[in-house]
Amino acid sequence: MRGLTRHRVIGIAVVAGAVAWPLGVTHVAAAAAHGNATSGTIIKVQPGNGASTTPDACTGALNSCTKATLKLINEQRIQHGLPKLSLKPVQSVGTTSCVGSYGHSEAMARSGAIWHVNPQFPRASFPNSICVRFMHAGENVGESASGNVSDDLEALSNLMMSEPHTRVDCASTVNHACNILNPAFHHVGIGVYYTDGATWLTEDFTN
Repeated sequence: MRGLTRHRVIGIAVVAGAVAWPLGVTHVAAAAAHGNATSGTIIKVQPGNGASTTPDACTGALNSCTKATLKLINEQRIQHGLPKLSLKPVQSVGTTSCVGSYGHSEAMARSGAIWHVNPQFPRASFPNSICVRFMHAGENVGESASGNVSDDLEALSNLMMSEPHTRVDCASTVNHACNILNPAFHHVGIGVYYTDGATWLTEDFTN
């Protein structure tokens, strides 16, 4: 549908299966953080490949899309008296055996839905897509289709941070804002995949 702008996000979760939502509706779901990662079976998503459907600005670990997202995250952390997160390039683009944040975003785009766990993409499912060692990990994912990557990233950031995120809120629930402001997280991997006017975003947080 021409002229339609949609924004969808889903909070950290380890639910089984894929979830798809209708266009034009904002959805949020959240669950507790996950511990140990496990390996999955081979999938078609190629780790860190920088697909041809992605603009040059969004390929690689240190691109303008990644930097813009990191800036948005760290601006929120600074406002709340928290130290900045450090970008994990390996987590962002993946390795030969781990798809990373970019691979997760690409897999969501291929499926046409946002999710954390999808049986059709086991290696791109959280936490299999976490490529670094960790004790605690969290994930935010979202999709926006304004046709402009910068506008999409800004819209998704605003949508995530619109969720309740006081200390009391985050002590009893986990959502996008609480992931971003979690003092236990010190690193983040960011994967931005752009195709057909839509921006697919994955933010993977680790201690």
